Parts: sequence; structure tokens; C-alpha cells
Amino acid sequence: MIGLKIRVARKEMGLSQNQLAGREMTRAYVSMIENEKVIPSKKILEVISTRLNLPLSYFSGESGDDDNEICYAILDRVCSNTDTYSYATKEKLLNKVLNISNDDIISSEAYVLYFDLLIDNEKYSDLINLSNHAIYTSKSKLQEIHDYTHDRFSIFFYGLTKCYFLFC
Repeated sequence: MIGLKIRVARKEMGLSQNQLAGREMTRAYVSMIENEKVIPSKKILEVISTRLNLPLSYFSGESGDDDNEICYAILDRVCSNTDTYSYATKEKLLNKVLNISNDDIISSEAYVLYFDLLIDNEKYSDLINLSNHAIYTSKSKLQEIHDYTHDRFSIFFYGLTKCYFLFC
């Protein structure tokens, strides 16, 4: 949906993909964005919105529904490609979800997938840091997140216990 909005706005302004890309990205990357092959970062969206003389909210939507769609698409991509994506790629995708999502359910699912990823890769110190971040950023909604992810958090606590015995 963002790609289509960018394409329509670019064509209305009479810009080529090269002109929109400028120095910050390539024409091929603009094409990938417009064809929904990649999800642009907030920084890239800011560049695009400036070049198209449109507010950033034009691309993300006021209600956040587009952001939620993007987040669900990313989470689906991470879940369905468990063997294809590298650790770094999964980490980058999950961080993107955590950065753009304002929905507690989406964030909690991203945290659980991230916890699983860290446990599977035995990155227990990162797991502790992420858990602190999850608790800090979600204090007001912690009970809702806990209710939603109760069973999955048991995996996380297993990892913490394992970490404790490995490092102590």
C-alpha cells in the first residue's frame, strides 16, 4: 500500500524513479518499494515525503492501520521463512516491527518471536537486555501482553534460567 502511494505521488509530480532516489537510494530500490518488495525505513520515507512535498503521515496513515498491516506482513514473513532468513535478517525485521508498531498485540508477538530467535541462537545476554526493554516500554500494558503471550513467555523464562546457570 505504501509503494502504491509513492508511485502515484511520484507520477503526479512528474518525477522519474532516479529523481526520487537521489543520492540516498538507488532507482532499483525505489522500484522495489513501489512494487511492495521491500518496506522502506522511516528515514527513507522521510526522504521520499520531502521530495514529494507530502507529510510523512500520507504514507503511514493517520490511524496506524497501514503500520499494522506492514507489521503483520513482516511477522508473517519471519514466521513463514524460518529456515530461509539468517539471524541478522530476522533480527532486522523484528526490530522494524518494534520500531513502527503502536499496537500492543503486534509488539508482544514481535517480542515473543525475538525471544525465540535469541534463545535458538543462545544469545542470552541479548535476551536479558531485550526483556528489560520489553518490560520498560510496555509497563502500562504489561498485563495485557502477559495474558496474550503467557505460554510463549515460558520459553523466555527457560532461556533466562539457562542463562543464569551458564554464567553463574
